[in-house]
Amino acid sequence: MSYCINPRCDRRENPEEAPACLCCGTSLLIHNRFRILQPLRPIRLDHATDVFEVVDEQGSWISPPGVHKVLKVLKSRDEKYIALQAREAHCLQMLDHPGIPKVDLDDHFSIAVPGMPFPLHCLALEKLEGVNLEEWIEQHGRISQPQALSWLEQIAQILHHVHERGFFHRDIKPSNIVLKPDGALGLIDFGGSREVTDTYLAKISSGSSDSGTGKHYDMTLIHSTRFSPPEQIDGQAIPQSDFFALGRTFVYLTTGISLIELPVNPETRKLRWRDKAPQIDKPLADFLDELMENAPAKRPKNTQAIVYHLQKRLPRQLKRYRTRRSPQFRIGLVVLGAFSVFGVYKVASLAAYYYYFFVGLQVQRSDLPGSAQAARGYFEKAAKSNPQSINAHLNLAQTCQDSGDNTCAQQAYQKAVAIDSKDPETHYNLGDFYELHNKYALAETEFIKAMRLGADQEGMVSSALARLKNRQKDYSAALPYAQQAVAKAEEPQAQAIYLKNLGWTLLGLAESQQQQGRSPQAKRYYQQAQEQLERSIQQDPTRPDAYCLLAQVQEGQGNKVGANRNWRECLQRNNFLDLPEVNQWRNQVLNRVYKTGGDITP
Repeated sequence: MSYCINPRCDRRENPEEAPACLCCGTSLLIHNRFRILQPLRPIRLDHATDVFEVVDEQGSWISPPGVHKVLKVLKSRDEKYIALQAREAHCLQMLDHPGIPKVDLDDHFSIAVPGMPFPLHCLALEKLEGVNLEEWIEQHGRISQPQALSWLEQIAQILHHVHERGFFHRDIKPSNIVLKPDGALGLIDFGGSREVTDTYLAKISSGSSDSGTGKHYDMTLIHSTRFSPPEQIDGQAIPQSDFFALGRTFVYLTTGISLIELPVNPETRKLRWRDKAPQIDKPLADFLDELMENAPAKRPKNTQAIVYHLQKRLPRQLKRYRTRRSPQFRIGLVVLGAFSVFGVYKVASLAAYYYYFFVGLQVQRSDLPGSAQAARGYFEKAAKSNPQSINAHLNLAQTCQDSGDNTCAQQAYQKAVAIDSKDPETHYNLGDFYELHNKYALAETEFIKAMRLGADQEGMVSSALARLKNRQKDYSAALPYAQQAVAKAEEPQAQAIYLKNLGWTLLGLAESQQQQGRSPQAKRYYQQAQEQLERSIQQDPTRPDAYCLLAQVQEGQGNKVGANRNWRECLQRNNFLDLPEVNQWRNQVLNRVYKTGGDITP
């Protein structure tokens, strides 16, 4: 059978050998290449696009004659839809991945048909054989953890290819992921894809719009109910918007339940889904929740960070988690306690400790109102049952902080240090607590102890020391720490922070040299600071602090235009970091604007 492309034709089915439609006379060989076999979804008047399966009778450089493809036919003259189809064609022509449909350079075209006052815009693309994951779940039910890990890494690799080439998808959901016959996944429907350009990101951050309303930049709203993040629903999608949709997709796959049927935490607006996916261990569930954070800055920074986590960190976390939860591990702990010199009393104490500790962990991760205070009670009992448990005191300290009792938190951290004064991570945690409360001397002492004792994350400790020295304006002391942190950065998410701190240090040195009249040295430091801050922004364009610092660097260089641009980025970027220096820099520039009547730079 040959199917007529003309949307106004009254009888569109034709014999296979017919050269033209027997009803309306429209040629059945589209663009001298494609013959329509059948619609791939019901033909409806309210659909702007019809989707067909076609056979390519001529072939092209990427496919031989006789290959079946998908033909999207736009039957609207709306410029927004025309632009979306052109964008999809451009995107797919730029991508080259076995999990993404290929599009030939000649496969985006327009044709005139009888009775239509405007041309039909057409896009032919590779047909990925298989079943979409929405249909697969309806047939088979929720997926296992090994399957979730395999599928998640596959889609992350495809997304990495897309983002690395300057695009993002904007419509990730189960129905747009295809399970191919060979077991590999494919990502389809790039009709809502976006190219990431400086202009696009600048307009998103400023809140300007194509239409002049001043509310949104991306006025062609692309979103799917329950899969799209808040910023995309508001018309301000960014690359990290794909991560939210990816997390929501795997919640559906691991629960087998429609997202609209899952409860939502009324305070955090996050899905409560974990109890519906008992086969998923906590480390993987935590990662999916991180992907679905409402604030884009709290999601992974980029696809490289996601792939790194899935390949390197998550397997180790899952292995440790399973070991701790295994019956052999718990029985071993009990047996060890039973045969210890402390006798029956010690066995009872250890049993009570493990009970209170594990219940405390469950309450802590429940994300319910008052969970921090309730978990604190269990950790207090765990610490009382086993006073030598560092983990009990550290978790107690965290829940005390979460419930606003800083005295309790400090005492718990100090007890943990007292139990094992040679544990570097405990010293780091105490230093982090002191830094949070502006006790810089105490924080520095603990960080240095952590470094000398060989902390696993040496770059993080060095960066913390650099930050402390920067806040104290001791930039010469900060420099070796900042440089050491950058040299130690392995994970992508850490690089932006370490580079920002190094840029901050170099800015301080530049200003110091300038005040002393040493212009050549100041110029050199300003240039180095700019290089590091621009690298930081390239790694993570969502953080405001690097923009605030870069604006100050450009003021020092006399670059008023660049400083103005980056001050605006500093003010407009959502923070989510609660860093006091960011608030200080923002207040300074806002006071300047107030005093000068509108000028950002002096």
